[in-house]
Amino acid sequence: TAAQDIQSEEGMVRVTARVLGDLTVAPGSRVVLPTGRVFVEGSILNEGTIDAGATDLVFDGGSGSIEGPLTARRLTFDGGHYRITGKTLVGTTRRGNADPLQPELIIRRGSSLVIEEGAKVVATDPYAFRVEGELILDGGTFTCSFANGNDKTTARSWPEGGTLTIHRGTYRGQGDQDFGAARIVIHEGAILVSDDIWSLGIDLTMHGGRIANSRHGGAFHVRGRVDMYGGEWHVGQRGKRGLLFTRRSDMRATGGRIVVGGSHVDPRPQGDRPHGGIYLDGSASLHDLVLSRSTQVDPRSQPGARLDIAGTLTLAHRIRLHDPDGVVRANQTVVQEARKGEDQESSAGPSGPSRGSRIDLDAPPAPPRIRPPVVPSPGGGG
Repeated sequence: TAAQDIQSEEGMVRVTARVLGDLTVAPGSRVVLPTGRVFVEGSILNEGTIDAGATDLVFDGGSGSIEGPLTARRLTFDGGHYRITGKTLVGTTRRGNADPLQPELIIRRGSSLVIEEGAKVVATDPYAFRVEGELILDGGTFTCSFANGNDKTTARSWPEGGTLTIHRGTYRGQGDQDFGAARIVIHEGAILVSDDIWSLGIDLTMHGGRIANSRHGGAFHVRGRVDMYGGEWHVGQRGKRGLLFTRRSDMRATGGRIVVGGSHVDPRPQGDRPHGGIYLDGSASLHDLVLSRSTQVDPRSQPGARLDIAGTLTLAHRIRLHDPDGVVRANQTVVQEARKGEDQESSAGPSGPSRGSRIDLDAPPAPPRIRPPVVPSPGGGG
């Protein structure tokens, strides 16, 4: 069926065609799309109103753009390169837990979706999206609820082949996030999660920017390879949840820093229960580590595992690191002095932060990896 261009100048237009080319809606005009699946082979410019609350839109024309608000029952980007431009809000109409096997926003394998400056894409229902291709933030914002992992490939929000690239902009997770089999590259911008981070994918390259969980969750788990050249992680530990490096993780950093905050961890023995703090199922190499809350190396960590800090370990005033087995090895340790008017007990220097702690200072720096070239921010049209 040949694609039909729709141009609405005024009034209301009811569309019956199932294959569209370009869709243009003028100010003051309203276009009503049919119930069910509608294919879009061109671009959408909406300066009026598009009624697609019962429509499943499939963008399969190879390339195109969306400018102006668009809300549909389901959105699928299937092959090609698409851009969300201008001050555009794109989302779905369904409310309630989505079926992980039938998400409402899908980027198919071989497709890419770029969210430009000022644009927003929203998938607020739990488990409402799946990225099989590439999601690119170039100044815009992607907001989602829970991202599904569960080690079930067909149910993952980020299955094998899914890629997240952040040149600028923000990925906001308003619930637990599991990046599953994703490959993530961050130049600037942020991943901000209001709960737990159960996985940062199988491969993370970080040149700058920020990744943060929330102390309302506490978990910040590393399960894949990490190359960190810059940027920051903010770990909001809580109770028995904190920063965890699994046996499959491979963490190397020649720049950047990790800040541990959230709630204080009580280092008192808790039997066989999880202890919290920093858990090492395998060794990890960091550049800088900053402790703004007291924490510990979880005593259940794998015997022989090390946490090597090639740069500086910094402890805020009156903050303790409980590390009785000397797992942490720092090139330099700084204990911050109290601010004016506070107790001046702490001092800068290489000494351990608390009685019973031991910090080795002779660790070699993390073996550097060849830094890949920084990919320029995508420009131009779709």
